[in-house]
Amino acid sequence: MAHHHTGSVVAPPKLQIPKNFYIACGAAAAIGFLSFGVGLVAVDPARAWKAYLIGLFFFTIMAMSGPWLVACLNLTRGGWAVTVRRIPGSFWAAFLPLGVLAMIFALGGVSHVYEWAHVEYHDALVIKKLSLLNQPFFIASTVIGYSAIGGFGFLMSRNSYKQDETGDGNLYRKNLVLSAPFLILMSLGLTLLSVHYVMSLQPHWFSTMWTVNIWITGVQAGLALMCIIAVWLSRKGSLRPFINENHIHDLGKLLFTATAFWAYIAFCQFLLMWYANLPEEAIFWNTRMSWDDPMSNPWTIITAIMPFAKWVIPFFLLLPRVTKRGRFLIPISIWILFFSVYEVWWWIAPAPVPNVGHGTGHGSGVGEAVAHHGPPALELPWLELLVWFGFAGVFAASIAWALSRWNIIPIKDPRLEESMHFHQ
Repeated sequence: MAHHHTGSVVAPPKLQIPKNFYIACGAAAAIGFLSFGVGLVAVDPARAWKAYLIGLFFFTIMAMSGPWLVACLNLTRGGWAVTVRRIPGSFWAAFLPLGVLAMIFALGGVSHVYEWAHVEYHDALVIKKLSLLNQPFFIASTVIGYSAIGGFGFLMSRNSYKQDETGDGNLYRKNLVLSAPFLILMSLGLTLLSVHYVMSLQPHWFSTMWTVNIWITGVQAGLALMCIIAVWLSRKGSLRPFINENHIHDLGKLLFTATAFWAYIAFCQFLLMWYANLPEEAIFWNTRMSWDDPMSNPWTIITAIMPFAKWVIPFFLLLPRVTKRGRFLIPISIWILFFSVYEVWWWIAPAPVPNVGHGTGHGSGVGEAVAHHGPPALELPWLELLVWFGFAGVFAASIAWALSRWNIIPIKDPRLEESMHFHQ
């Protein structure tokens, strides 16, 4: 492919994604959604829809991290990141298919997964929340959340793509103007999605830190994926003048920071609930661990693994300078991605499900108390994993399409030279 010149800078050819990659994505999507169908018919509709929710929500919060980082780089004039900005800038492309899949869940899955969707579970506390916990509001949250995050992400990326053609400096300034309201609307949209999609799985439970917890999990996972893509791109000969180990190092430092901040938020949320010991807050932890007899709840071990897998191990692996500057970053990022999926599974899988006409699922409509019905079962997550691969196929194909559809480098960005000569 011919190279295009912009001043003294030679634009690299567009990224070529092998056809086999899209075939693999399509196969993963087919296997995932076929498994979901089998789960609905032959396993358990509630479990199948929860598996669907795990895949949907994980890739939603990871996709959110892309437009969020682009907006932050715009507002802070992060010139160092110009040559890697198209990586997070491509994440907006996942919001259209994810939005469609979310609407399918909002229309078809709510009654299978959420106790508040059934009058049998409407005790005094749930009744007070029904102005929020109802299917029309759930659908509205879906529309607002996916439109706000995906829509603004598309607008910012469109301006950047257009600048490649026109060189118009006003497009750079337009993105500065878009970025501030986007962060406000993203916060609102993510709050609606986090409350409806995950917190309301246990409608008596609440946490004022929940949205921040979900946000940092998505950011940590998103940065891990960005590091993997950036290291891969830096090894391509045509992109070596644009992406070097200094850019990789700064992405690694952001991943390190997100790992530390995740630990801070997760521990603060746990500590506040532990010392307050309010029944409405302790529900979440009582479902996932047993305080008096740890072995009586199989989820206790799953919970105990979390701080080591998501903080201790990646924190100390990312601490040395060398691990943030090259090939060592890929296995660490894969580790973080895996345990981010693990965390979303841990949020969703043990939550009670409605069992209308036959008592309850894991909990009771008047308190979801584990003490009444025993701890939730811990099942081998084969169905959840297969359905997750379906969403992974959709997400990967969307990102690959966006990365290959336009220039991988914003060749006419006014800060391009600054980024190309970035060093530490």
